[in-house]
Amino acid sequence: MFLRSSRDGFGWGIVLFGLVAWMGWQAWAKPTTKHKTAGRVGTIHIHIKGLRSNKGFVSITLFNSAKGYPMRPQHAVARLQLKLKSDKALFVFRDLPFGRYAAAAYHDENGNGKLDTNWIGIPREGTAASNDAKGFMGPPKFRDANFPLSRKSLTISMKMNY
Repeated sequence: MFLRSSRDGFGWGIVLFGLVAWMGWQAWAKPTTKHKTAGRVGTIHIHIKGLRSNKGFVSITLFNSAKGYPMRPQHAVARLQLKLKSDKALFVFRDLPFGRYAAAAYHDENGNGKLDTNWIGIPREGTAASNDAKGFMGPPKFRDANFPLSRKSLTISMKMNY
């Protein structure tokens, strides 16, 4: 038999009590994944301003983490593209879980489907980031461009830079 005496049983009882107490403390001390924004969704409206022409497209990516921001669109939670008809663009992202997001956009004036750069990687076409974040020796960082979505509807503006 596993427990040979009442003394051994008492020892296992203390270990079991300690384990249960520790698990209870962890559940109380750390918030669970269900918090006041769990299950809540909203819509983000993004206005792009400062376009120098209505030629081509504006492409935008929306990220919910620093992974891939802004250069790897395969890590984005959403991507949209709009053929320009005026010097302004409006993008709407619906049914997004509450959380932190950052957006990056570029003006594909020649319509070739990519951001054209010079030989050292500096964009030749317009770029924009949420919070009008700027990069230093490279693209802007997620930490500078992110914003909270914590209500049903949020509208932000981004300025295209050439």
